[in-house]
Amino acid sequence: MQTAALRAALEALFARALSHTELELIVRSFHGMALAYIGRKVSTGRLGPNRLGVSLEDLAVDCIAGLFRRDDQGKFNALQSYFSGADLRRISESELLGLCRRLVFNAVNQQLFCIYGIYDPAFRTLLRILKGSAHRVPGVQLVEHQRDSWVLFISNGAKPDAGPVIPPEYLKTLLLCQFSVRSSSVEMLHSVGQVLAENPAYAHGYPMIGLASVLRHMLVRMEVVDDPGETDGITIEEVECVPRDILPAVLRGIGAR
Repeated sequence: MQTAALRAALEALFARALSHTELELIVRSFHGMALAYIGRKVSTGRLGPNRLGVSLEDLAVDCIAGLFRRDDQGKFNALQSYFSGADLRRISESELLGLCRRLVFNAVNQQLFCIYGIYDPAFRTLLRILKGSAHRVPGVQLVEHQRDSWVLFISNGAKPDAGPVIPPEYLKTLLLCQFSVRSSSVEMLHSVGQVLAENPAYAHGYPMIGLASVLRHMLVRMEVVDDPGETDGITIEEVECVPRDILPAVLRGIGAR
């Protein structure tokens, strides 16, 4: 993988309009990660290919398409919001690839959940409970933002786009001392709101499915629910095995100009 070129392309997101070559590189890299991740799910029995109705390549396109959605000014808001909190020039290659993998894998999991809603029953249950609890917690709202459902922790008229979304790994670290095996869903939401209030540089909200994924990880860590058995150990070799001749179809699938 051309990690140096990928770094430069991601840096360009914040400086100017991407060239076709830069956009193509990001799309190819993310699609390769998504396809490798989906392939891993299939090979480990976590996903049945006979239920898809589409090829794995097309499914990978569907999963990353939202990341490349442009606003009226042609900006890639999802990418810029995610990478704005990272020092792209100084982080190591492994850290850069880790950031990209987390973004892509989260997008894959969100899309699979939207398509099936059944690949992780505990996750589906947690999501339903969180949605119900959000209506009962003062200072918490469910809002639509960037075509997704968000949990907004209201503070002085806070808006979802008041800052970059707090990285999931950082949020998990901050929540470690907040949770116990007896924490209710209401208490979990209170804890998340407290963490965000104490870190005002980040947005006062979080995508609902992303938040459920974070809390699912915390519950697994506390052995409250079973580990779904997912892994992000996708190697560069697996990504580079993705056929290059499918790239034009990928670009068409995400609507890249």
